[in-house]
Amino acid sequence: MLVTLGGCGKKDKEKASSITGDGVEMTEAVRTPEPSEEAAQAAAETPKLGTGATQAPFHDSDNVTTVTADEMPVVEDKKDFENKDDTDGFKKYISGDKKWGVLLPESAVPGDEDESGIIFMLGSNMIAVNTVDDAYEFTNPEEAKEYFGVLDDVNVNSFTVIYDDDKYAGCCFDFRTSVGAWGFCKYAYKNGRGASAAAVNLEDDASLNDMLRSTVNSLVVLD
Repeated sequence: MLVTLGGCGKKDKEKASSITGDGVEMTEAVRTPEPSEEAAQAAAETPKLGTGATQAPFHDSDNVTTVTADEMPVVEDKKDFENKDDTDGFKKYISGDKKWGVLLPESAVPGDEDESGIIFMLGSNMIAVNTVDDAYEFTNPEEAKEYFGVLDDVNVNSFTVIYDDDKYAGCCFDFRTSVGAWGFCKYAYKNGRGASAAAVNLEDDASLNDMLRSTVNSLVVLD
């Protein structure tokens, strides 16, 4: 599950089932046919995509940390971003609309892209980065959970709010999806321009968490 901070519709929790009628009384137990030996063998051999559920325990937390934009950058001059030396193991990427930049693992491969953003593949993991036109202000885990709730029930930890000269400039946090996969999110905003990055570790390999978190936290809005 990847989440962008662009607009999402709320779930219609009040929507009723369209099934009508009185139903049929069952007079005999339903018998489910046994799967064939070939089908059972094929199912056993089908590789399963990891969910991250075997990673280290994740503790849902209401704690909020605040940092400055000096400690967690949210804005960078475009030319400075283009000209700075690459970080070992990472490469620079600038959006087609020149609104944001991010440092990606060297092995990350660009995937689907449109005017709002792009998805990068890192093995079986995905990193989504988007331009955000509307201003948001998430200041605590509950607000993040409410937003994510339109797509999935998540737990949130390491929630950090970023301020720039006492003005809200974004946030970053870890999250865990309902299937146990770890994810990471950062939202950066200044002067009417915003961007978001989100990544989910879909492999049962906790060593990838630091790399994905560093990628997401490297997101900056280009000035």
